[in-house]
Amino acid sequence: MAASVADELIIRIAGGDVTALEMLYEGYKTSVLRYAMSVVRDVHTAEDVLQDTFVNVFSYAASYKPSTNPRAWIFTIARNLCLKALSAPHREDADVADHEDIASGDSADGRLIDSAEAIEALGVLTPVEREIVSLYVFSGVRQTEISKMLSMDYITVRSHYAYAIRKLKRFYKGREGNERKKA
Repeated sequence: MAASVADELIIRIAGGDVTALEMLYEGYKTSVLRYAMSVVRDVHTAEDVLQDTFVNVFSYAASYKPSTNPRAWIFTIARNLCLKALSAPHREDADVADHEDIASGDSADGRLIDSAEAIEALGVLTPVEREIVSLYVFSGVRQTEISKMLSMDYITVRSHYAYAIRKLKRFYKGREGNERKKA
């Protein structure tokens, strides 16, 4: 969704327009859910984060500064909710394999998370690396915006991202090697 369209929708939401909220939700629901799933690693918690994100968008739309970055604003809300969910006292990590059947209308095979392997791969990253990769890949937030969201300088974000990508490449190369040995 174009930033100018999202800007206009948030302005309308601030005026109480529920239809605008529905439109914004449709435009961002998949990427917010993917991001939340990559951070909290539990489908039910990720779905809660998704819903709470848009409840907060509705509640705080009047505080949004038009012509800034609506995507970063939405994902800052989602990030804060993910962190809150992770710090909840009774949270238990879920088995990633239970989440392969999450349906999505926009992915090639009808799956939100392409495979348990992708979630497992994210598990080799540190929490900071996982968050940076998730924000960049699943959410489409630029690294400059990520640096602001995480209160890190841009070079640090780029370094964490580059290191994370190298770790993911090693993970997948190791997987390929194990698959060849089995064959």
